[in-house]
Amino acid sequence: RLKIVVTTMSDSEQLRSQYEEYSYPGHLPYFALPNRGQDLASIAFPEANQILVAGCGNFEPLVVAAANPHAEITAVDLSQNSLTILERRLLYAKCTQVLPHHWFSEGFGKVKTMCADVEQGDLFESHSFDAVVCTGVLHHSSAPGKMISILSRWMRPGAMLRLMQYAPHS
Repeated sequence: RLKIVVTTMSDSEQLRSQYEEYSYPGHLPYFALPNRGQDLASIAFPEANQILVAGCGNFEPLVVAAANPHAEITAVDLSQNSLTILERRLLYAKCTQVLPHHWFSEGFGKVKTMCADVEQGDLFESHSFDAVVCTGVLHHSSAPGKMISILSRWMRPGAMLRLMQYAPHS
């Protein structure tokens, strides 16, 4: 007798599986770094000491770090593969001194990586961040309002949220 068991992956597990296989962004060369002299004003948070990059992929924390050399960056993503590529880029940035050398006195310095689901809600204490960057992540959520509520809870009073959402037909 054959017993068939059908299991389904949760939305988070499916998303994690996708990005483990296809790191985002996938079109960048492996040793890509932010361009020196690139205009980073749109992602600079002069008053922020603690910045969260939620659903960070393998590149955006480098840009946020370059625009905010005074801040500590926490980069969270579902995909360990994306974070591994990011960590290699951080080491490469250290070697090429694209980012300030003093950042790297301990491990990856002012960029800390964390493999986790942003929608868990219990990753950080309330009021932990002065700024939150969340680019192209919200459309993956089955409850986008809940995700925004979670991000808001982690923000200090007066904190900035930089949220990018794809257009419905893009």
